[in-house]
Amino acid sequence: MPTHVATLIKIKGDLKDIELFLKRVKSNISDFDFNNIMPIPSPAECGGYKDIERWKEGNWGTKEAYDIKIEKKGDVVQVRFNTEWYPPIPIYTMMSRQNKELTFYITFAGDDDYDEGFGALKMMNGVDIEPVEIKSKSKEAYRLVLETTSCNSDLSIIELIAYEDEVVDNKALALIDIVFEDRAIDEELPLFAIEKLEEMAVEQEDFEYAIQLRDLKKK
Repeated sequence: MPTHVATLIKIKGDLKDIELFLKRVKSNISDFDFNNIMPIPSPAECGGYKDIERWKEGNWGTKEAYDIKIEKKGDVVQVRFNTEWYPPIPIYTMMSRQNKELTFYITFAGDDDYDEGFGALKMMNGVDIEPVEIKSKSKEAYRLVLETTSCNSDLSIIELIAYEDEVVDNKALALIDIVFEDRAIDEELPLFAIEKLEEMAVEQEDFEYAIQLRDLKKK
């Protein structure tokens, strides 16, 4: 069981509706307060739970969000946060029901858990409208976990450099994808990664990047 579970929420819709949603979930103690989505009852109304913390675990699926980051990328607003032990599935459902005009693309992943501690949802009006099955330790699973846990091209390059055997497994392919998205270059990249990046660059007709990679092989 992972200690920390990362959530990445990409919100699509009218910018005014997104801003209103972010205003609703913000409180004086948190930029993404679960209590503003599913309010905590008074101790007398906890419905059989011994205390408020147990109520949170039973109704939110976990405790408060922390390490919250909100950023705008193009026409999409991204929200990142971590929770303890489990993803807040009931919170995902409730916020989607409360904001029918928005589409929420949600991924969650436990720290370095590529077996079963991850998932992807596309939610509208409280329903996952495009259920997907992602096989454990597939390229898609690695990519989902890496992206959700904020693995960028710099971190991907560091991980690729650490590969002892030049074997292009599914994790390496996912790391290479992230490097390719940023068209990153590093002289310490292993040959197998450079060759795969060059192949991808040619396929995408990004010949400038392909030439940079070809020159890198000569060094």
